[in-house]
Parts: sequence; C-alpha cells; structure tokens
Amino acid sequence: MQTTNPTPTLSQLDDLDRKWPVDELVDLLRLTPCPKKAVKSYFPNELSIRELILSLVSDEQTPSSRNVLCPISGCKTRNIGRTVVLAIAERLTHLNLGEQCNAYWEVRNRKLQAARILVAPDGREKVLFAYRNISVKRLHWSKIKKQPVEFRGHDT
Repeated sequence: MQTTNPTPTLSQLDDLDRKWPVDELVDLLRLTPCPKKAVKSYFPNELSIRELILSLVSDEQTPSSRNVLCPISGCKTRNIGRTVVLAIAERLTHLNLGEQCNAYWEVRNRKLQAARILVAPDGREKVLFAYRNISVKRLHWSKIKKQPVEFRGHDT
C-alpha cells in the first residue's frame, strides 16, 4: 500500500522566504478570482510570502504618514485597486500562516490599517476606505443599503 504525503500547509512551513509557484500560493491562500488575477499578473513565476506582503505594504516611506506605498496597486492589469488590496489583506489576516509569517504580517497590517491613501509606484493615489477588519464585501457601494431621506421642511 502506497501512502502519499499531504502537501504541507503554510502554517506548518512558517517560512517567509520560501519561493512558491504563483498558482500554488494563490490556491493555498484561497484568493477569489480578481485578487488571484492581480497576484498572477504582478508576479509571473514565483513569489514568497514576504514578497506578497511587501507588494501590499512597502517599507518605503511616503511624504505623509497617512499614505502607504502599495506596489501591487500600480499593476497595469485592469480593475486592480483598493478592493483587491483589501481582499488580499483580509485573506492574510484571517489565515494562519504560521507564527513568524503572522508576526510579519501583523506589523504591515497595522500600517495598512492606519493608512488613508494607497500610493502606487508611479505616484497615482487611491483613497482607502477605513480598513479595520471590515469585510471587503461591505465596501462595495452597490451593496450598501441606501437610507431613505426624510424631508424636514416647514409645516404650512
């Protein structure tokens, strides 16, 4: 009888610098189609967890402490914006990546949470909604329930 070794999970490996094939890593992270497309277009072959995290929140300083440099938001692929960045951030926050990877992400995540504007490497800016562990699905304007407007005029 032949036994097969199951593929180790990210939390078992707990290695920030291990190179992963892009397809394998996005499957392990269970990214939805649009973030998966963004990661695949930004990283052609291989990437590590550290490279993925640094593509979301760079170490480089910006003129304002309320801005954060986000290299992946400068990707030339269509429809790559704050929603995709927040979707990837939400997946990294809710997955157990291992002790070392979780600690590294937590530092970058705090910086992302404090940010108000994402700055692409080419200087384009994207206003970032308040990100504080809010579900990304709530950020779509089409999903927000519109409250009826009450007219409070003078009684005649």
